[in-house]
Amino acid sequence: MKPEEIVRQALLLEMTEKFGFPRELIGVEREISTLPHLKGAKIPKRRFDLVCFAGKIHKDFPLYPLLLIECKAITLSEKALQQVLGYNYYVEAYFVAIANGQGVVMCDRKGEIVRNGLMPYSELARYAMDSREKSLSSV
Repeated sequence: MKPEEIVRQALLLEMTEKFGFPRELIGVEREISTLPHLKGAKIPKRRFDLVCFAGKIHKDFPLYPLLLIECKAITLSEKALQQVLGYNYYVEAYFVAIANGQGVVMCDRKGEIVRNGLMPYSELARYAMDSREKSLSSV
């Protein structure tokens, strides 16, 4: 197993066991263009490491990208953050993160650090749902 895959697998375990991320709502190492909300869009050929969706919490809200994570086997850097932000230009997740064997740095979609470490899935989903409802009500 490659070092980056070890980081990804350890993070997946932590996300599901400790932070309550539903396994069925996590996409692992796929082409960005395969995401359901991007079907038919012209997307550069890039692969993400992890993406977690917020589930159909309400009948009017389909799945939507909640957290996009780039895993590294090296020291976390601004370059890694820029990479995941570049991917997120297309994915449009509410949060992005970079992770290695020593930790996780979570940011908002603009790249501003939210916290070091993960947040429970329920907190992330609640924040995203509140933001989504506010934006829909202002239309």
